[in-house]
Amino acid sequence: MTSGHKNRDHTLSSSQNQITTALSALGQAITCILVSHNTELSPEVKDNLLLFLGDTGRLLTNLFYSLTTLRRSLIFPLVNKEVKAVLEKTSPTFWRRVVGKN
Repeated sequence: MTSGHKNRDHTLSSSQNQITTALSALGQAITCILVSHNTELSPEVKDNLLLFLGDTGRLLTNLFYSLTTLRRSLIFPLVNKEVKAVLEKTSPTFWRRVVGKN
């Protein structure tokens, strides 16, 4: 890979890292709502908050997967045929562990 390819992949990887941080914060917010015994929030408000936060989690997860798919499609043309054949048979999660985070 050229330095340009590496920089592009690093930028995409950084975006994915930001998404994982956002997902973690989102999970903490959901946990706070679920374990809270705060009587200031009605059950209806809690349900609505959880619905919106859940939708946000699904959107962020979808974005993360889309970036993973994009990274794979950009890197595949740069590897030899044997490596490409093996990588194409793996799931994105496994592929990330093999190739690395950056």
